[in-house]
Amino acid sequence: MATKTRLDDFKSVLTGAARALARDNEVEVGYTADAPSLIQNTIRVPMLPRDLPAEQVAEVRGFADGFALKLRHHNAATHAAKRPSEAVASAAFDAIETARVEALGSMGYSGMAANLNAAMDMRMRSDPIGRMLLAGRGGKLVQAELREDGRLVSLVARYPSDHEDEIRTHFKR
Repeated sequence: MATKTRLDDFKSVLTGAARALARDNEVEVGYTADAPSLIQNTIRVPMLPRDLPAEQVAEVRGFADGFALKLRHHNAATHAAKRPSEAVASAAFDAIETARVEALGSMGYSGMAANLNAAMDMRMRSDPIGRMLLAGRGGKLVQAELREDGRLVSLVARYPSDHEDEIRTHFKR
């Protein structure tokens, strides 16, 4: 019988934590060389080397926590019904929803918040649309209205027009 490694223990604990956060015992955690993802109840996180570097562990934990929180707090039907059709607006809408579910789940858990931040840092290094939304000229406004239980009532994202002569007077929504 093969002996369990620290990596094996980590994978087992990560799966248990994801199931607890999602409140779903059917959640599975797998490892990939591709982009982290959530498909139904399967969470795919970056592969880790056997020596478990702290920075990469935090990123993997952040992705697993974020996807588990999405399983718990996200309503796919409502999101799809309210999601704008324009590419940049829909990317902003998705990013804001991710921030909402992660904020709901991580309140009071500083370790989880740190892991979510590590995953966000990794995501921003590899996501050109996300970088575009957060960088560039000022004037962006995001307004979210939530119920007491944290459910989204309305979400509006506005940013200056792409036309130079309209920047001070026109906004996209």
